[in-house]
Amino acid sequence: MKTIVASDITLKSAVPVRRLMEIYSEIKQWGGEVFFVQNRRMVSSSSLPKLLTFTLTVDAKAPVKMIVEGQKAEKMNEILKTQFEQSSTNNKAIEEKDSTLEMVAQ
Repeated sequence: MKTIVASDITLKSAVPVRRLMEIYSEIKQWGGEVFFVQNRRMVSSSSLPKLLTFTLTVDAKAPVKMIVEGQKAEKMNEILKTQFEQSSTNNKAIEEKDSTLEMVAQ
């Protein structure tokens, strides 16, 4: 039975492209549909280019609504929420480290 689950995720920075492609593949294998909504913009997980553009232009100050539709949507929602938030947090830490290294080099 298909179910729909919605939750808010916070992306502190852009999700790395490689990680986004892994998440996209997981969604495709799962067979459901995921929608992301922020500031009246909505994108479906069915289009990788649109998903990539959306995540690169996301406003870090506003939450992103994630709507998961399909079999075992609750479980997939938790998996995706964790993956997106960890990816954006790890990316932010890498950016801060790179920034610190640039300041030290100067």
